[in-house]
Amino acid sequence: MKILHFEAQKLHGYLSFALDFQPDLVFLTGINGSGKTSAIRCIRSLLAPSLIALADLRYARISVTVNEAGETVTISSWRNEGELSIGFTGVPEVLKILELLPDPYEPLGRYAKRRRNYYRDQETKRADNPTLSAILKLPTPMYLDIERRYQEGPSIRRTLAGLETQTNTVNALSGSPQDGPRAAQSLAEEAFREYRDARSLQTDILKQDIVLAAFRASKQSIFGGVTIPQPAEKDETLRRIGENEEVLPSVLTQIGVSQAKIDGIVVPFFKSARNAVDNVPTLDQVQKASGKLEDSSVRALQNWSAIQPQLLQINKLVELIETYNSEIAKLYGPIKAYLNSVNGFLNETGKSLSIDQDGRLFVVIDGDGTKRPIHELSSGEKQMVVILTHLAFNEQAKLANVLIIDEPELSLHIRWQELFVDAVMSASPGLQVILATHSPSIIRGRVDKCIDVAEARHSDSLFGRG
Repeated sequence: MKILHFEAQKLHGYLSFALDFQPDLVFLTGINGSGKTSAIRCIRSLLAPSLIALADLRYARISVTVNEAGETVTISSWRNEGELSIGFTGVPEVLKILELLPDPYEPLGRYAKRRRNYYRDQETKRADNPTLSAILKLPTPMYLDIERRYQEGPSIRRTLAGLETQTNTVNALSGSPQDGPRAAQSLAEEAFREYRDARSLQTDILKQDIVLAAFRASKQSIFGGVTIPQPAEKDETLRRIGENEEVLPSVLTQIGVSQAKIDGIVVPFFKSARNAVDNVPTLDQVQKASGKLEDSSVRALQNWSAIQPQLLQINKLVELIETYNSEIAKLYGPIKAYLNSVNGFLNETGKSLSIDQDGRLFVVIDGDGTKRPIHELSSGEKQMVVILTHLAFNEQAKLANVLIIDEPELSLHIRWQELFVDAVMSASPGLQVILATHSPSIIRGRVDKCIDVAEARHSDSLFGRG
């Protein structure tokens, strides 16, 4: 999904502006009170959708235009005489909700609770409304607010999560600041377990291929008598033996061959093969001997003849292993990229994030070696772990592939602010990043990506009515 455009008329009773978003990166800039935070709150409330969040905002009309799967649609909301309305492009039936007002002399706490329950009930009761249904079919952007609450999604999406399509999920960064790191840890550990299961499957396939290789016809015959090598062939064979000797032991260990058997069978075989190649006479040497070879040369030719079929089979085995290693590298690639991305930040503070073979995520401090839980990280460190984890592994978040953050510079050192944008954009290809910021270190000269919200203000007469 891409957010294309946002408009507000009389937001907070006096702000009117229109914003056009670039498909990759947008910085919302401007002085305090210009409307940056309000704009992204409106966008989030419309796309959620959240009736109570919309009711909390004061406006005459707001709208957001997005492109999802090649279709451009607009979600709008407006107020008229105590009624809140929501419309969706191409849907004739507008969702209309009477706004809840406090009773005379009603305590604020009681009204707040009654109000929260009222709008949640309305979301549930109107679940079959065509406009609400159309919005719920859109994916939900990831959103991190200024208080660093990984905000809870609207009740309607939580209610329908098991009933509708998988697109109907809450904000990927939802929950409390304490819940965020725990959820991120579970997400990363689940990704590693999936990798481990896929690796086991590839290992089983490799075992079968090794057995079946003995029954497949060779492109090179091993029954044509003794082949006397040329010097270049001897050098090439020795090179292959050296490469195979490096590759095979680790893979044999992965498929269950004990180190004792490797040391007792595999290592001696390669030593014997190397001796056989070193000692075998070349074709030129045999021709010069005019058929009168010494006994040692005859035995060397016999050893060479005996070892050749085995070397051919081992070459086949190594080809299978190279295919296996390539598949494993592809499977591990996302996890490796994730760890590199997170550790690009943590390494600067002498820490690193790792996953052990049991699939547990932990932090290690340089020179310590003790495995520490991620909740011991600082607030800024946890913020980066949470964001990068969801970008890497949250499949539902990738459906929207939109990240919206209010003041990302909070809790981040200037150096980390400079790294932030490149890190999040490289973590998820095609990601649209929308950041409301005051920080030159976040922007880093990308002035072509900046929208000054104060400068985007204009007359209410430029807006349509609805």
